[in-house]
Amino acid sequence: MLLIAIATGTVLTAAAGARRGDSSVDRLLAETLPAHAAVTPFEPGFEWDAVRALPQVEGLGLLATGRYTINGVGDPAETIYVIPADDQAMQAVDRPVVLAGRLADPSKPDEAVVTARYAELNGLTVGDTREFGLYRPETIDPAGVFQLPPVADGPSLTVRVVGVVRSFFFADELGGPGRILPSVALFNQFKPNMLGDELTSDYLGLVRLRGGTAAIPEFRPELARVTDGRTSASPARRRTGTPTTSCASRRSRCLPSVLPRWLPRSRSSGSPSSATPPARYPSCACCAASA
Repeated sequence: MLLIAIATGTVLTAAAGARRGDSSVDRLLAETLPAHAAVTPFEPGFEWDAVRALPQVEGLGLLATGRYTINGVGDPAETIYVIPADDQAMQAVDRPVVLAGRLADPSKPDEAVVTARYAELNGLTVGDTREFGLYRPETIDPAGVFQLPPVADGPSLTVRVVGVVRSFFFADELGGPGRILPSVALFNQFKPNMLGDELTSDYLGLVRLRGGTAAIPEFRPELARVTDGRTSASPARRRTGTPTTSCASRRSRCLPSVLPRWLPRSRSSGSPSSATPPARYPSCACCAASA
């Protein structure tokens, strides 16, 4: 089990700057209901209701990693996508501000929203479409979502852009490609075509706490209690220069190296057990406890 404290406050302090900027950030915070922590169990069939029921938890939305192509483009380095995996993600937790159009209908698999950067780079406006190419489950199961061929061999779906949005978790980064975020209905209807018949994925629970980030020390032992105590941590080796930390459980890991699957890339780096979050990246609260 991995518990991550999301560094919203640190980022906002650095980004806000002037008083006018502070007030606009405050407004965005109030409107988007940002998450304060992220929980990743790294085990199939995890029972999220136990986490939702904790007294500190105000809201919890699920994300999953999946693979598809867009308009036939399937560069393996760019096509591992974050997919809303329940009706709480981007609704009750980290609900984006709509800059144009509206949010995607959670009952319609053929709707998506984009960030401003993605719209700009791809010349998109509300009402434009993208072709999503999905994979056959039998292609995904032997390889996993990180080893798939660049050409999708499963069903295709024409997805309409219904909104341009902004949020903290799905923020555009300077020089980045932006993001396209499909409706949760795409995940619900085509789950085997994105995860395989084995339905394995690294799920991420975005957690909003009643007491904000100040409630994380109280939340941490409660999380450990309902997950059989699998939150102790110890340093692990680096991989390709990326700082990593591993939770002391054979079924759990605490890897900042997997965070690019969820968060925009960071140009920062730090020590393997650093509790200070670089840029927008979160720090691992369970590792910070033992640092």
